[in-house]
Amino acid sequence: MCSDIVRSASTREDEVHNCQVVIDSLAGDVLHTSLSHITGAEIVDGNREALANILEIFSGLLEYMLNKIDSDISTLHGRLLLLSWQC
Repeated sequence: MCSDIVRSASTREDEVHNCQVVIDSLAGDVLHTSLSHITGAEIVDGNREALANILEIFSGLLEYMLNKIDSDISTLHGRLLLLSWQC
């Protein structure tokens, strides 16, 4: 994904391209579902519905990651307690 990003986006087309790269990567690599209802052009143009949709996705991903971290910490803590009882 990062190799497709225009590093110094100086035009609207560059910004649209970069947004679309992120949307396509989310759709294909992370969510494994179509995000055809959100386009890079809509994001760049400030379309409220598209922005709300992408923010909802990012919010859901953040919640998932925080829950995963919390779960992993709980699991690690449990294993450490088990090890301390065995010693």
